[in-house]
Amino acid sequence: MERWLFIVNPVAGKGKAARRWNRYYRELSILGKTWDVYHTRCAGDATWVARKIVEDRSADVVVAVGGDGTIHEVIQGLAGSSVALGILPAGTGNDLARYFGIKKGHKAVRQLKDAVRQQVDLVRMADGVFVNIAGTGFDAWVARHVNDSSWLKRWGPLGYVISVGIQLLCFRPQTVQIEVDGQIHTYRSAWMVALGNGTTYAGGMRILPEARMEDGQLDLCVVDGLTKPQFCRIFPKVFWGRHVGHPAVHFLRGKRISVQPDRPWPVHADGEVLSQTMVEATVWPGSLTVLRPAQ
Repeated sequence: MERWLFIVNPVAGKGKAARRWNRYYRELSILGKTWDVYHTRCAGDATWVARKIVEDRSADVVVAVGGDGTIHEVIQGLAGSSVALGILPAGTGNDLARYFGIKKGHKAVRQLKDAVRQQVDLVRMADGVFVNIAGTGFDAWVARHVNDSSWLKRWGPLGYVISVGIQLLCFRPQTVQIEVDGQIHTYRSAWMVALGNGTTYAGGMRILPEARMEDGQLDLCVVDGLTKPQFCRIFPKVFWGRHVGHPAVHFLRGKRISVQPDRPWPVHADGEVLSQTMVEATVWPGSLTVLRPAQ
């Protein structure tokens, strides 16, 4: 019988994950699996546990109970292994769960029971790997602002929108050089660069609507050459993917991407602000097994 471990981040979802876990817990008997649970205590704990599981071969499936940040930690340990990732969403944005069509509550447990395995790509960067979307520029400044503010975190996706208004007051676009599979692209007044496997971030913003996690490619979106009023008009369209086709929005695709702004910008990945200030990303095809709902 398969052995499963549930890694629960009780502070995910503005602290609501502990209550959501209690509801999930009551449903787990339907899985018919041998399972255990680990509650994380601090940042990085989920990575340590996931690595230990892989090294000891002590579980076949690790289920992340939290948000995208919790999943980001878990995959640092599971990357390149045969241990599968399961997801019970209990965070704020839950963009990876959204990509796979994973619901909340008892529906999520039933989907997990009948889930199928799928190989998806990861992306290597200096600070490790990510699975969904990374970025630098305006959105990274917003992400850092939200992550550093306890009151903005409490507002969830609305906190992101509030931070957008605040960051607009001081943000300045700049020249960015992007290399995609050896080809150089230069943007003289770039606002932001987003790249990755998934379609949405920040709680449902459809920044990369054509991206796929199993195609061995990275999608990239660059917003360039806008005044602040123009940016304010375009930015809300990202929630519905209606920025596609605008002359200031550029899409590229490749296996290896580097982003070099004139001045260092913060970098985020899977909703987490990283220590690195440059983006050098390489796709790692089929390096993560995910339990996703059966079609």
